[in-house]
Amino acid sequence: MSFIRKHPRLTLVAIQALILVALALAAELVLRFLVSYRIDYYTYVSTSSSVLKYPYGDIFVNSHGYPDVEWDLTDRRARIGVIGDSVTWGVGAGAGYRYTDLLAKRFLDRAFFNFSGVGQNGIEGDEDIEEVLGLVRRYGLKKVVYGMNLNDILPPNEPGKPARHTFVTEAMDFATEYFDYLRGRSYLYTTLRTQVKVALLRLGYEMHGLEAFELMPSKNEKVIRDTAGRINALARALGREGVGFCVVVFPYEMQISAEAAKTYAGLGIKWEAAFENGLTQKILMSSFDRSFTAVDVLDGFRKIVGDTKAARVGEYFVYNKGDKLDWNHPNRAGHRVIADYLATAAPECVKP
Repeated sequence: MSFIRKHPRLTLVAIQALILVALALAAELVLRFLVSYRIDYYTYVSTSSSVLKYPYGDIFVNSHGYPDVEWDLTDRRARIGVIGDSVTWGVGAGAGYRYTDLLAKRFLDRAFFNFSGVGQNGIEGDEDIEEVLGLVRRYGLKKVVYGMNLNDILPPNEPGKPARHTFVTEAMDFATEYFDYLRGRSYLYTTLRTQVKVALLRLGYEMHGLEAFELMPSKNEKVIRDTAGRINALARALGREGVGFCVVVFPYEMQISAEAAKTYAGLGIKWEAAFENGLTQKILMSSFDRSFTAVDVLDGFRKIVGDTKAARVGEYFVYNKGDKLDWNHPNRAGHRVIADYLATAAPECVKP
């Protein structure tokens, strides 16, 4: 009692801290029963230096540091390098079920090298082009395939013009650096993180913290065409090396499923009506040089899946398996559609 009388403010702070800790622990316990998704869906445990175990499947990391099995560099088959972001990495599918793995099983006369992570934020400029050219020279690639996610549509990242740095991106970077180790471990943190991300999506921001330019193609036609211009520059650089190039543009779930569109709209996500009908892809395709192959996988889903009204939400994409609304990561069924379409309708894309 004498301590409390001598230090009333310190005592008050200590009591409030204990109450907050108790409330946090109670929230952790309650959320374990209320949360319906896997909070660790996008996080992994490592059983060795070469295997990352995710809830959706394993991802292998080879001795070169890329998400693939070990490459036999004495193999004389023509080599096709595939660059891209988390779709090419295999989020929602896992090793053996990604479109790159399925193509490798189908075309045994060529070797597919998965370089996911190269082009993680799209083709930003000269540095990305030089990185791809370095892969071509180091591994003797005959063809480069770029798996393009629609959230790769971004303004140029030029020095002195911080188009990709906003208050939102800086806040998200800060949270990622200092708190994201709790993602997949703490129900309370993961739930709060999810609610903030959903709120940002409703305000028109993408997962990277920038505007979701792809959802409003009429408004953002210049950004879309500028993005295509940077991809054209990559294709021209590869052409000077005598290396073929193909870009594969992946769709979003609301474009291939009427039920998905209704579901996401009901959750407060907004997009231009023309986006649902593929306007973003049409602007991209019309902006690409004719010197390389460009494949719109939205057409593939419509041809292989058929009537979009028949596709259920979550049937071909992750949707709500983890701690975000995930309309841009195909699941294993979605990767099968991508691989089947590339193999049957656009085989020139994966031909050396």
